Amino acid sequence: AIDISRQALLLARQARPDGRLLLADGCCLPLQSESFDAIFAFHVAGHLFLNQRLALAGEAARVLRPGGRLFFRDFSREDMRMGQGEEVEEATFRRGSGIITHYFEEGEVAAMFSGLEMDLIRTQRWSMRIRGEKLPRSEVEAVLVKREMTSER
Repeated sequence: AIDISRQALLLARQARPDGRLLLADGCCLPLQSESFDAIFAFHVAGHLFLNQRLALAGEAARVLRPGGRLFFRDFSREDMRMGQGEEVEEATFRRGSGIITHYFEEGEVAAMFSGLEMDLIRTQRWSMRIRGEKLPRSEVEAVLVKREMTSER
């Protein structure tokens, strides 16, 4: 696993003492090309600005092996928190803690990972009861595949 936060890696180390952890920026991975069969990017890209999201997508495509899969999940624009805080980019908000959150649409995810082939994309919706009120939660979920290299005969 990688994380840009040393504190997050320390917490991960407590949970999985045997885990292979790396302090790194997902936008510029210190990893060999085509070295992974799978990448899980759950609630990662949503904390990045557009140029960083695009860099992350490029790095994911670079380090995946042909036939490898990227599993993506991040909040959608239908989520209850969309619009809360200061908008710093389109559909990207900075809330009180200073952390930014971008809210995705399906087409945006497909475009961001245009170097990969879309296997599945959907918006998952559910409700969460907070102080007696049902509020909408929503995530865009996708599975993308790096195309196999084909040799011409």
